[in-house]
Amino acid sequence: MNQKKLHYVQPSPGIGIIRASEVEFDIRTQDTDEQGYLIQNGTNRSLACGVSEHGDLVLLMRTNGDDEALCDNLDDVRAIAASMSDAPQNDIKQGFSRLRSAVEQMRSMYANDAAQEDIDWIAEMIDNAEGADDSD
Repeated sequence: MNQKKLHYVQPSPGIGIIRASEVEFDIRTQDTDEQGYLIQNGTNRSLACGVSEHGDLVLLMRTNGDDEALCDNLDDVRAIAASMSDAPQNDIKQGFSRLRSAVEQMRSMYANDAAQEDIDWIAEMIDNAEGADDSD
């Protein structure tokens, strides 16, 4: 039996990501405390990507809880960008920059047309969320 092991991520009801397809990026937050010391208690977030059980390429935010997939809800995309900024400053622009860095890494890793379409869609969601954030 050729059953793929899936890693379920948010948003609910959960998106199944094929574990063997997951790729970690060297993009992570570096939270500091009020004195400027790095916080190393497992609360930092990082970015990864993987292929869903339906064949879509998905950008993921790793957390110490439930991992999250970037989806088509602009509020959720803004929340991921905010989470990908360093505490205590929480500069959402830093988070958007990190999301765009992940998109560029994905573009260099995946050459097929279907993956590029997924990456274009991800980039569009990030741009739309940032534009909506700027207009608030």
